[in-house]
Parts: sequence; structure tokens; C-alpha cells
Amino acid sequence: MRTDILKLGLGLAFSVLMLSTVAFAQGLQDVIQIAKDVGVFQFYLPFLLSFAVLYALLLKTGVFGAQKNLVTIIALAASGFIMVYTPVGIAFSTFLANFVGNAIVVILTIIVVLIFVGMLQSGKILPENFNDIMKGNTLWLFLLLLVLIVLGVFVASGGTSIFPGLNISTKQLFGSIGGLSPTTLAIILLVVGTGIIVWLFSKPDKAPAK
Repeated sequence: MRTDILKLGLGLAFSVLMLSTVAFAQGLQDVIQIAKDVGVFQFYLPFLLSFAVLYALLLKTGVFGAQKNLVTIIALAASGFIMVYTPVGIAFSTFLANFVGNAIVVILTIIVVLIFVGMLQSGKILPENFNDIMKGNTLWLFLLLLVLIVLGVFVASGGTSIFPGLNISTKQLFGSIGGLSPTTLAIILLVVGTGIIVWLFSKPDKAPAK
């Protein structure tokens, strides 16, 4: 299974290398344009992706046993229909481009959250009594602050554009809050956030129960 996937990856790398050779001594933009002109993004990559997925699924499920020749023929034939498949007037390549792009935005957002959580659990940037501080309402307040930070980065990066009809920019978001300018609101958020952090870490420890 891994050998077949490796062969498929090497084939893709060889194809890209040959395409780059054709556009030798030209800029990356020209290479991409040539790839678009010859239908690499519109036909070749969707076909290759469909073939890889179908081939892996057929082998994994074992519907046709371990007959790789039969599985290869079926996967190639089924993937060939992708070349002419156009659902609802939208090219399949366009769907894949939007889907992969939106998925990456979501994945990056999740990664940012995991990075924050990992930093907090490392114990290197926070006091040793952090776990004692983060209890009850304090924990929920801290989580809310973390969610707001990630959400702000998500909106500022244009992530809301992946939702149809929901295109919110930071300027629109900040401008709709009390008529404040983004600069003023950013200063307020900075002061409030700093105050919350100071309050969290300056709270006196509760006396241990006797």
C-alpha cells in the first residue's frame, strides 16, 4: 500500500519536474500559467486525486480482493469521468480548489488553538500555580479570552469569506461597535486584556482547607 502511494507521489513529482523543464528559465508565474493553459489544474490534478482516493479505498476495503490490476483499471476508468464531470455548472477543479483552501483555513485555525494550549501546558511561560489559578469561573473567563483571540485572528485573516453571505472584515466588525475606530477599540482591548491578565495572576492564593 505504501509502495503504491510512493510510486504515485513519484509520478506526480516527475510530471511536475517535466512541466518545470518545459518552462525552464521562466518565472514561477509563467510556470503556473502554462500549467493552467495545458489543463493541469482543471483536469490532471482532479483526475490524479480521484484515482489515488479510489485506488486506496478499493484496496483498503478489499471489494475486489488483492487483484491490483483490476483495482487499477476500475480506479482509472472511474477517475476518467472526472474529466467531463461538471456539477451545477461549476468545474470540479474549482470545487476542489475552494474545498482545499477552506479546509486549510479551518486546519490552521485549529493548529493555532492547539499551539496556545500546548504553550499553556508546557509550564515554561506560566507560573507553577497556573493550574490552581485556572479553576471555576476563572477558567471559563480565560477560555473565552482565548476564543476571542483566535476568532479575531480568524476574522482579520479573511477566514469568514469561506462562509457564503458572511464576509466580515475587521474594519466592519470594529466599526459596528459603538462607532469606535479600530485603533481606539484595539487600545481598549489591549488595556482590558492586560488588566485581566494582571488580575488573574495577582489573586491571592486560597488558604488550604484544614
